[in-house]
Amino acid sequence: MVTALVLALAPAPPSAAAPADERARSEAALQGLEGQARIAPLVDLVVASRQEAPERALSAGDEALVLLAQWPDPASEVRVLNEMGWAQMVLGRYDEATTVAGRGRALAEREGDSPGLARALNNLGVIARSRGEPGQAIVLFEQALVIERSLARPREIAGVLNNLGVAHGFDLADYDTALRYTHEALRLRESLGEAQDIALSENNLGVLYARLGDRERALEHYQLALAVRRELGVPTRIAGTLHNLGDLALDAGDVATARAHHEEALALRRQAGDRPGELISLIALAQVGLDDDRLADAAEHLRDAEAIAEALDQPRERMLVGLALGRLAFRQGDWATAEARILGALAQAEHGEALEVQRQATLQLSEVQAAAGRHREALDTFRRHKSLSDRIFDEERTRRLDALDRRYEAERRELELETLRRERAEQDLQLSEERTTRLWLAAALVALALVFGGFLLRRRELQAINRRLSDLTRTDQLTDLGNRRLLEDTLQADLPLSLRRRADGQRAADSDLVALLIDIDHFKAVNDQRGHAVGDRVLARFAAVLKATCRSSDVLVRWGGEEFLVVQRFVDRAQAPVLAARLAAAVRSERFAIAGEAPLALTCSIGFAAFPILPEATAGNWDATLALADEALYLAKARRDAWVGVVRRLDDETATEGQDVRSLMRAGAFELVRSFDREGGGAP
Repeated sequence: MVTALVLALAPAPPSAAAPADERARSEAALQGLEGQARIAPLVDLVVASRQEAPERALSAGDEALVLLAQWPDPASEVRVLNEMGWAQMVLGRYDEATTVAGRGRALAEREGDSPGLARALNNLGVIARSRGEPGQAIVLFEQALVIERSLARPREIAGVLNNLGVAHGFDLADYDTALRYTHEALRLRESLGEAQDIALSENNLGVLYARLGDRERALEHYQLALAVRRELGVPTRIAGTLHNLGDLALDAGDVATARAHHEEALALRRQAGDRPGELISLIALAQVGLDDDRLADAAEHLRDAEAIAEALDQPRERMLVGLALGRLAFRQGDWATAEARILGALAQAEHGEALEVQRQATLQLSEVQAAAGRHREALDTFRRHKSLSDRIFDEERTRRLDALDRRYEAERRELELETLRRERAEQDLQLSEERTTRLWLAAALVALALVFGGFLLRRRELQAINRRLSDLTRTDQLTDLGNRRLLEDTLQADLPLSLRRRADGQRAADSDLVALLIDIDHFKAVNDQRGHAVGDRVLARFAAVLKATCRSSDVLVRWGGEEFLVVQRFVDRAQAPVLAARLAAAVRSERFAIAGEAPLALTCSIGFAAFPILPEATAGNWDATLALADEALYLAKARRDAWVGVVRRLDDETATEGQDVRSLMRAGAFELVRSFDREGGGAP
């Protein structure tokens, strides 16, 4: 199954977008003015219009430049050129944007205008990122940040930090660096109290946490951002957060909510004339169509998106369109077209250092190769995908992210306490004796709050300890896989959701749970001949092979002894043979090297079945699915190095209440698939 694309949030300008009333004030200020007197309000109008009314920003800028040629003011000219470059970027005219912003940079350098130079470097960085050059963008952002820090301008510093977070997180998948920059930007913006800028940081944090799989935290940040943006009434910003909420809903399987969010975002972007935003909304709606089995809708959205991407020359979005078209071709059974589309997107992603797109592309490519029967290539490509995923989501990085969150919360508390101390000191100098007496009461309340804050901090520490204890009780200590308790906890939510999706008419690709029971062939001989210590190390290494071959969303459990269980969550059962073949090939090709021992060559047997397998299934029928997988494993072990799977009930009309599914299977009531009936399967 192809994972849904996670779309990057379009970069925001370092300062908050001006609402319509600012543009109206600037227009009103121009009335009745002539000559040099028009320059200042024209400059203000360019700044106020660059995001939501870019064409007006360009016309006002052209007039301002004509006047500045007669009455030179280098600082104003730099400002106009910078904001006209931004307006050109909003319109998707990247060559013109680069040229105009480059003129602003050259003039600022010549005149020694540090603020203007920092702004020009920042704008050029945003343009470079939009053109698919994140490395160049980061260099420009870092240059801008050095200047802004020397100028000690917190609002502008926060803006550049925001853009560094965007480039590191959304393009390079360097999430710990991205969170560090974005949290610092949020702290600065909170100290300034500017709602629109705070909403921008909240929105970007939501995207980062969504990428990291922390849905609850992402949703919290998105909801905060959307509430502020709706209050301020800036259409493109509202659309940005709606878009991200739509992606989050789609990842959770809520197709109706995802479509509603993306359709509203598309309407707002079209209303604002935001062509780049319209493009990413079309890609998102195509993903919704693919997930909802509306292939004709998806194809229409992708045709429109591809045309806009070509017209605007947007490399990053062309990559995403290519992946989506590859997924569409895959769904249509056109393996050659799917592979060509995905390889094209992958080549662009490698050129632009876009790790997240590379990760998605390699997963899609492995699935296409497996479906085409090229299992060895599929396994190699999947290992490349796994390597990219591990590079992005390694355990050490997760620990660093948790530490970053704790440090951010501590710094925020310290900032609040410092504010209280400063306010108290100022009041001590001004208040009368009576007011001072009241201050002591306030101080007591603050002390109580600090005590309570310490209690909250301790509670968080205890919660962290409890989470760790919970993890220990859900993990097999030898293999570091899950145990039966972990499986039970996961299935409590997954089984009802699987049945609900089928009841709602969703396609099988989104609703099946596939249970694969895996048994190491001839493992008893390992223990007998080499001892249980070696056997334990073989089991740990076998678990590592499973981890390297399965998806991060799969549930991996040590079932007992040398038997393991993999549960593929919310997939199409038709893809189960692909994973079974991939697992068998991975084990077969592994040399289990144990220190001081000759390497071992092992094979495994696999039996699988899909839930729900019976037409009248309830959550309680999971045991029947496991029983069928176990019966299939028994058939596979009769041959060794083989897999057998239960696909479906042959006679859906026959009642099965009270009947033993093992007996039904032996009576031929279920359709089976077997590796030894297929070319390239296990040993005959």
